[in-house]
Amino acid sequence: MRRAVLITLALLTGCLFVSTGARAQQPLVADLDTHQIAIRSTFTGTELLLFGAIEAAPGKSLAGDERGDVIIVVRGPASDITVRKKSRVGPIWVNTEAVTFDTIPGFYAVLSTRPLDQIAPAPLLRRHDLGIERVLAGTKIDEAHQEFRSALVRTRKADGLFIEDHQGFRFVGGKLFRARISLPANVPVGTYKVQAFLIRDGQVAGAQFSPLFVDKVGVELQIYRLAHNLPWLYGLMAVLLAVAAGWGTAILFRER
Repeated sequence: MRRAVLITLALLTGCLFVSTGARAQQPLVADLDTHQIAIRSTFTGTELLLFGAIEAAPGKSLAGDERGDVIIVVRGPASDITVRKKSRVGPIWVNTEAVTFDTIPGFYAVLSTRPLDQIAPAPLLRRHDLGIERVLAGTKIDEAHQEFRSALVRTRKADGLFIEDHQGFRFVGGKLFRARISLPANVPVGTYKVQAFLIRDGQVAGAQFSPLFVDKVGVELQIYRLAHNLPWLYGLMAVLLAVAAGWGTAILFRER
């Protein structure tokens, strides 16, 4: 009995040493200041802070190129996006062409210490979808419709939903770093994936994943659910509310 207890303690101690050594060798540690963003009627956007630390490779230092590069990707829930082109037909403008892009993230931001092409080779960037152009590379769009892809990128960037920042990092003491990512007021709700990569010599030396939940709360959540689960009732209530507002305004001005 005593021998069995000693063996069990030895195994547990060995597992503890292995686990501690594995953590000590982890070259990249990163996390968010918050993992949940609540959207209310007064929501005008917010700023997400990602912070972390990197460890030097064996026999290397954290000075110069030996430190490596860090890439952070924030990817929102994906959906199909239709881009339409208006053309003038006689005296009016109408939609004449439309192209649908499959599984486009509602929000996509990539921050890096340098331009992506200077950090890693193209195959690695494609493998991890690093960069806006690589996210859209899988969409089956022929050369004749490249203008629709450009219009999608241009519109998303103007709305603050597509972000590429090659100088978004601040290092403290060469080891600690932090980066700020702006989320606009029109950011879509859902579960986000936040990934941090440490790139050294064109290879991924370390990676970290963190979830981020963006959701409506309170009355806004109930209205959102009503609009998506019972759209006919939501539309009817909107019409009745508009009629009531118009009727009340008419009575108010009539009394005056």
